[in-house]
Amino acid sequence: MAKKDRATGQFTFRFDTDEKRRKLFNEYIDHLENGFSPASFKPIYHKQIDNYCEKFPEIFNLDKIEEAKRTGLLLWEKIGQQGVSGELKGFNVRAWISFMQNNHGWSDKTKETGVGTANTFILKMGGKEYKGDGEPIFEEESEAEEYTL
Repeated sequence: MAKKDRATGQFTFRFDTDEKRRKLFNEYIDHLENGFSPASFKPIYHKQIDNYCEKFPEIFNLDKIEEAKRTGLLLWEKIGQQGVSGELKGFNVRAWISFMQNNHGWSDKTKETGVGTANTFILKMGGKEYKGDGEPIFEEESEAEEYTL
């Protein structure tokens, strides 16, 4: 966390050496690559990472951070794919969808109906579409149906 030094009026950083900053950066990358959100990074408030990226770009590489986020997302997508295809016993597709909505920006598709709107979802993975029990709904996209929650 950046703190303002009373004597100089300058902001100081808690991780005050390159060695400490590299360790922090590597821990952050590992955290993201393992599918955890930036907000759950314990060593430092995740929005402070932006300050470190701005002040120390040679250590806090934004491309590497984005790549780590994509790697973490891929991990969760693979879990979902395995779950809906029946490879993970006891997989709860609704809990997984809720997790993806809350942590990775997924959203329900909204469909206009005669009486208002209904939330619907179709899970598409690996070229197939699935329902909650993991069975493929249909092979061809032209046969697509929407399921109302």
